[in-house]
Amino acid sequence: MKIIYSFIFSFLTLILNISAYAEKYVIISDVDDTIKITAVMAGTKLFAENSMQSNAFFAMPLLFKNFSDNNTTSAREIFYVTGAKGPLAYPANHFLQVNKFPTQTSLPSQANSNKLNIQNSIHGVVGIIEKIPSVIHNHNHNVPQEEIDPYFPVGTGSSYLNHKINDMILNGKVAAIKKIMDSDPEIYAILMGDNGQLDPDVYLKISSMYPNRTVTFMHHIYAGPDKNIINYSTSDSRKRYEIYKNQIPYFTTADLAIQFYKMGFISRDNVTEILDQSIKALDHTLVTNSKEAEELENTQKLFYAPWMHGCSGFLNTSEWERIVLNQLNNDDELLDKITKIHSEIVSYPGCKAGGN
Repeated sequence: MKIIYSFIFSFLTLILNISAYAEKYVIISDVDDTIKITAVMAGTKLFAENSMQSNAFFAMPLLFKNFSDNNTTSAREIFYVTGAKGPLAYPANHFLQVNKFPTQTSLPSQANSNKLNIQNSIHGVVGIIEKIPSVIHNHNHNVPQEEIDPYFPVGTGSSYLNHKINDMILNGKVAAIKKIMDSDPEIYAILMGDNGQLDPDVYLKISSMYPNRTVTFMHHIYAGPDKNIINYSTSDSRKRYEIYKNQIPYFTTADLAIQFYKMGFISRDNVTEILDQSIKALDHTLVTNSKEAEELENTQKLFYAPWMHGCSGFLNTSEWERIVLNQLNNDDELLDKITKIHSEIVSYPGCKAGGN
């Protein structure tokens, strides 16, 4: 474990040095469970309910706006990628618009951003749907049924279908991101995803294709095989909910903002605003006037819920200290703010060390 800690510290230092010379920064972000509260892997009912809503994790739109606005020394662009195709990507597009995420770019591919080619997309979706009945209803009963692929929650009883969908999503995202990276050799990409499905594998491929041009942040929203640690895979394959050792976990927008600040993507004023808003959202007694209370009520979204069982593995381990606190050794003010946020969240049932 000490070797992994040392690697992460060295990796972060290397990233700081490399990214300082980038001419153009781009964020390439997944949507569901990364910036949008979806709970894809938490259960069918909760997933369906959240999919129809447009709730962003607290202060995430502000972080993206801060990144976009800090363009005085380098160009900035933001791309949003999702495994949904065509009309199925509408909820993600609606989510971005409702929450006023910067959406100045589009991504014409398997992974969509803020524009849809309806005719071609419908044709593609129909093509997929036409194949499903033969897979679901025409099983060869002489062939043992494999376990359903854990990374895609389709209740069909067919691992064949799930693997095909996984391959389509993974290859589609990789191809889409490759188009962005190949469009400009000066691009330095900030890759954002979550550990629920295929993002770690997608970004591992992209990072290997474009060495020294990416940094990867992974929303550690689900607990891995050991719920009390960050589960890093040291090989080219991973178990469910693991991430790879060169991918940096985050749990809230607040600790992600600190990483952005230390890498020069946003200003200190930006990160201070996000931390201050987060503290007030967690402790309403600090809200000083009715207008501020009303604004906070309208924007307050999830910091922690029981389905976010990756909380304990990050916030209650030395990873929190190494990845977040050690970035603020000489900044007592920011250190105090993030510590308050941390203390409040880890007091919730299910996020305590060794909790449920």
